Amino acid sequence: MRQTFQQWMVLLSALVLLLLPALLCHATPMYSDASSSSNAYPRNPSGTKDFEHYGSPEFRLERDRQPLIGDALDRQFGTHIHYKRVPVLSTEAVPETTVKDALKSYDKVWLVGPPSVGRPDHPRYIGLEHLADGSIRYIAPDEEEIHKHLRNAHSVGSEYGENAQHLMFGRPFAQRQGGLFSPYKMRTWKQVKNSNSMFDVREAELSDLRTHLNRENHLKAYDTVLTELLGFVLDQEGKVLLAELNYIRT
Repeated sequence: MRQTFQQWMVLLSALVLLLLPALLCHATPMYSDASSSSNAYPRNPSGTKDFEHYGSPEFRLERDRQPLIGDALDRQFGTHIHYKRVPVLSTEAVPETTVKDALKSYDKVWLVGPPSVGRPDHPRYIGLEHLADGSIRYIAPDEEEIHKHLRNAHSVGSEYGENAQHLMFGRPFAQRQGGLFSPYKMRTWKQVKNSNSMFDVREAELSDLRTHLNRENHLKAYDTVLTELLGFVLDQEGKVLLAELNYIRT
C-alpha cells in the first residue's frame, strides 16, 4: 500500500513538471500595462526595446526625422493616454519608431516600463525631452501623480467605454478661443442636454466624436450599456469634462 502511494506521488510530481511551463505562460502579470488604452495593444510586438534602452547612448533621434501632423498624428497617438498633453507609451507595447515619432512630434514623451526587481508591483516611468540642439534630456516624473492619472483614465474606460476614455485622456484638444470682443464661455450641462445632436458613445467612430466636440465645444452621447445620457464639454484649456445628464433639469 505504501509503495503504491509513493508511485502515485512520483507520477503526480512528473505531471506538475510537465504542466508548469504552460501554466506560467498563461499566468496573469503582476501589473497591468498602464499606458495602453485597451487590450488591443500586443505585448512585445516587433521593434520594441527594453525600458533601459531609452536611457542609453544607443537611443538616438535622427535629425532628418519629420514630425507627424494632422490625421497622421491622430492615427498614431489618438488612442494613447496623454499626461500633461504628452503621450504615455509602454515600452512593451510600442516599437521604438513610435517612441521616436512621439518625441519628434511632441518634443516630449513619457515612457512606462515593467517593474524593477525591488518594486515588483509598480511600473517604472521616465520622461524624454527633445531639445533644440538635438540632444535628449531625461525627466523624472511624479510617479504617484502619473500613476493616478493612468488609473483614472482606465477607470473611465471601464465604466463608459473606450471612446469616452479616448476623448478625455487621448490626444488633447487645442485651447479654446473666445470671440473678438468676448472670452470663451464653457457650455453648461443644461445646454448640453438640450442640444439636438446625440451620438452612441460606444458605437460611434472616435473621429466623428472628436470632430463634433472640437467644433461645437460640447457633445451629447448615449451609453447603451449603462442606459445613461452623457455630456462632454471643453474648458478653456481644452480639457474634456464629463457628466451624467439624466439628473440635469432642463
